[in-house]
Amino acid sequence: MRIKAILMAGVLGVPLVVGAALAADTGNQSLVNAAKQGDSAAVQSILNGPAKKDAVSAQGGAALIWAASRNDAAMVDLLLGAGVDPKAANEYGATALYGAADNADPAVVKKLLAAGADPNMALNSGETALMLAAREGHVATVHALLEGGADPSAKEKNGRQTALMWAIAGRHAAVTK
Repeated sequence: MRIKAILMAGVLGVPLVVGAALAADTGNQSLVNAAKQGDSAAVQSILNGPAKKDAVSAQGGAALIWAASRNDAAMVDLLLGAGVDPKAANEYGATALYGAADNADPAVVKKLLAAGADPNMALNSGETALMLAAREGHVATVHALLEGGADPSAKEKNGRQTALMWAIAGRHAAVTK
């Protein structure tokens, strides 16, 4: 009888543990969703709430990448002010600086560099933020990255191309200057 009671407790307890874990993950995930949707009020609320430390450590990097890729300077400031690591990378090696490099306005790139983002961190493929900005023809962003210490001679792993090669391939003469 005791064995049956232990088995029943285990079987009934698993959904409770799994449910609690999923609920905790949903709480963390909401920071990313709020950043992805550009909902500054929700981001602020999460960062002011009791889960701030968990949210920043677990999901802050992903939220910062979304905010930077949306060119949302106010949200980037909010997340950096909360202690999100500007060097945090996702599973592909993408950072907030890489996300910001896709924008023609270099303001977020400059904020991230000032906060300590590494201008030479690369995707798993070796592509850097400078290569992305050059490929897209974002002259001011290229200048900001170079001024921030980006290495123009870095090469990605597949074709061993540099940022200059990406700019030439994209026919962005202004970037090549």
